[in-house]
Amino acid sequence: MRAPNDNTPALLKRVNLIWYPVTLVPIAALLYLGVTGTLPFFAAIIAIFFFFFWFFSLLFALYETFKRRKTGTFR
Repeated sequence: MRAPNDNTPALLKRVNLIWYPVTLVPIAALLYLGVTGTLPFFAAIIAIFFFFFWFFSLLFALYETFKRRKTGTFR
C-alpha cells in the first residue's frame, strides 16, 4: 500500500510496445478457431471482445508514449 503523500504514478514508467503484436496472435487464433467451428462460436465473440480491449489498450499506450516523447517528462 502506498503512502498518501506518495506522488509516484500507478502506471508503468516505460511502455514496451513489442508485446502488442505478440498478443494479437492468440486473439487471432481464438477468432479463427471460433469461426471455423473447431471451438464453439462463443469463442469468436470472446475473441472480438479481446480484440477491442487490445485495440484500446494499444491506443492508450501509443498516446502515453508519444505524449512523453513530446514533453520529455516521465510522470
